[in-house]
Amino acid sequence: MNKENMEAQNAARTLGKAHLSHLPQRPPINLGFQDLSYTVSNGKTSKLILRGINGEFRSGQLTAILGPSGAGKSTLLNILAGYRVNGASGLITTNGEPRDLRLFRKLSRYIMQDDLLQPLITVQESLTMAADLKLGNDMNKERKTIIVEEIIHLLRLSKARNTSSELLSGGERKRLSIALELLNNPPVIFLDEPTTGLDDVASSTCVSLLKRVARGGRTVICSLHTPSARIFSVFDHVYVVADGRCAYQGTAAGVIPFLKEINLPCPTTYNPADFIIEVSSGEYGSHIDQMVAAVDNGKCQRWRSYAMEEDNEDLEIEELNTGVVERHNYKYESTPFQQFYVLLRRMILQTLRNRNSMFVGPVVAVPMMLLAVYGIGSGDEAPPLIWRLARYCSFMRYGLEGLIMAVYGPPRDDLICPADEDYCEYKNVKYFVKLMGMSDVSITVVFLMLFVSLLAMNLGAYYLLRQRLSPNYAFRAIKLIGRFIKTKMSLTQ
Repeated sequence: MNKENMEAQNAARTLGKAHLSHLPQRPPINLGFQDLSYTVSNGKTSKLILRGINGEFRSGQLTAILGPSGAGKSTLLNILAGYRVNGASGLITTNGEPRDLRLFRKLSRYIMQDDLLQPLITVQESLTMAADLKLGNDMNKERKTIIVEEIIHLLRLSKARNTSSELLSGGERKRLSIALELLNNPPVIFLDEPTTGLDDVASSTCVSLLKRVARGGRTVICSLHTPSARIFSVFDHVYVVADGRCAYQGTAAGVIPFLKEINLPCPTTYNPADFIIEVSSGEYGSHIDQMVAAVDNGKCQRWRSYAMEEDNEDLEIEELNTGVVERHNYKYESTPFQQFYVLLRRMILQTLRNRNSMFVGPVVAVPMMLLAVYGIGSGDEAPPLIWRLARYCSFMRYGLEGLIMAVYGPPRDDLICPADEDYCEYKNVKYFVKLMGMSDVSITVVFLMLFVSLLAMNLGAYYLLRQRLSPNYAFRAIKLIGRFIKTKMSLTQ
């Protein structure tokens, strides 16, 4: 085993033992963006750098933004960090909510490619002064000292603690830059070309460190030019930008299968990072449109898989409930009871179909419940046409009709009147069903309409998920409405 491999393994072991137990606790942040575009204006001309791209960088993951020169990877990094605002359009979110830029800048840190360190002070002095400035007076000196020591140990700077910054190696300077920003435990860290100017061992150590930092619940995003195959494999998430568009997003291990699907197999001994960057730059022909289309198809497959999983969970619940009924030897094993059970189970599952509908559900369910009981007790007298049509839209109405018919429908005999009662008004089941206004109900129609309503709900969920995963059309619509109003006002004036 050569010296470089031994140093890399020792670095990994050191990182695995290090802990940052005394740092201030911060909430994790998932950073997302939809329909993100960026235009640069130069006098009368303008150039579109980013073209409506979408993505999400999650907490706990180390993300690499790759792409050929001029593709827009550094621009994307700067916009997400809030360094560039003018000329950018689209929606940037933190944990699903629109980003508050002022708050986000306080919670994130940007480590630039060039190290801006004070040359004449040592590593220990730099971190001690930074701790006093960033951690404030609310924290005592002993705890600050512990934090500094933990970070020095984590970043393997123990041997260089008394060395001035101007005498540090390139890798040590980069690690010191990260250490200075890590002191107040930011939940989001941006790095512009963190491995530039470092040898393979120093680069590997730096990336392993960043992965360790990300595993602590932070979102770590790096822009890279040409990482080695070993460094590339360390990243949890890869986002490739080509001609201002997203040419790939996914795991590092998924790059080769992705390219193979579009008939661009990566040679066996080739670095996947180099190959996808070369493909994105057009060295093997124009494949950017094909890659972008494949990314969009992948998103559709992911949300289809999500929808399939939801359906499978419902089927598993139904099978489990059916199994429970079969294992218990109920005395009501007649067709009406089975119909009642299936209808009730279908109504419950259909009502709770979407676990994310806690806000929309009550708004929709209350009118449906009111429509379901509308007209009950008035006999077979037909309600006004508008209410009859509205009642047809309530799947709960069909479920209620099905439950009533399953219990009281033919071939059910009249009910037995207790001996201590002189008169039982609802003894005759036909009279009761007529009073409920359900004499003409067909159990077959009920099952059919419940199936149709379930299909309509699934198609609606399908459409909304697709809109969610596609560019933000609502955001575009708001912009178009704003432009329309602005134009009308200018014409009026």
